[in-house]
Amino acid sequence: MLNFSGLIAEVKRRATRDQSGTTFNTATNNIINTSLFRVGREAPWRVLRRSTYFTTETSYTTGTGAVAVTNNSASFTVTGATFITDNIQVGRRVKFGTDSGYYIIRTITGETTGTIDRLYNGTTSTTTSYQILPTEQYNLPIQVNPTRDFLWHNCYGYPMQLDYIPDQDFRSYNINDNTVAKPTAYRMWGQDMVITQLVTPSVITVVSSSASDTSKSITVFGIVSGYPDYEVIVTNGTTPVAGSKTFSSIERVVKAATTVGRITASGNSGADVVAVIPVGLTTLGIFYPKVQLYPLPDGIYPINVNYYKDPFSLVNDDDCH
Repeated sequence: MLNFSGLIAEVKRRATRDQSGTTFNTATNNIINTSLFRVGREAPWRVLRRSTYFTTETSYTTGTGAVAVTNNSASFTVTGATFITDNIQVGRRVKFGTDSGYYIIRTITGETTGTIDRLYNGTTSTTTSYQILPTEQYNLPIQVNPTRDFLWHNCYGYPMQLDYIPDQDFRSYNINDNTVAKPTAYRMWGQDMVITQLVTPSVITVVSSSASDTSKSITVFGIVSGYPDYEVIVTNGTTPVAGSKTFSSIERVVKAATTVGRITASGNSGADVVAVIPVGLTTLGIFYPKVQLYPLPDGIYPINVNYYKDPFSLVNDDDCH
């Protein structure tokens, strides 16, 4: 088995006819890692098999129950709630009092306040109750190959594999997606570099785990004032550096140079960790496949994941694939 430096030498020998120098180093490194990544995804290598789990989140009703809602308004207030602290995500569904409708949370504007996806059509009240339904979407763990995995749990007292349903089929079946019970199926729609979206609009702060990472340009892409935008934030080692633009959501975070430490990008004073870029290679990021459970979990359950992992990139000369 060749180590990374041996692979580099062999690729350069074949591709450049033994030309000396470092002109082709970056291209050679990228070709090798891209090839290994592709082979790792296509070949059923047992050495890449892994098992892990994530934990579900059930209904949220924190507060005194004194909920203020107004007919024909999209805003709501919950006395005693802690939406930002508890990382209540935009996109979760909420029900107010005895109103038969379910609403989608569009924004979290403070610890106790938010807005819904349409105007509230129930009765105006300052003392109604509320329930935010269980979390539907979860990140699969780092390096899960989303094309070769399966999910299962022991919620019924025995191992049960969850059925996979393509998202388009799920929607075409007109399934009631407000159902709360033990999960029996899952969907997968999307993969991105974001661990969690901003709970409420915020500037982004970047920091490295190494004091050596100074003057490294980190580019944040996302939505600012309703439009696609970006900002470059320059690191100062382990000292957090805040940007100046207020993002409502994040698309991706990349770096312009190799770093010694991990780069963490966060919002809302560190409450929302939106991305972590690993050490080493330029612009390399972690991708998180998104999984949606059905029904919405009625309890806190470990969901087991068996999968083939995506291989690590080779960085150092003595690394072996």
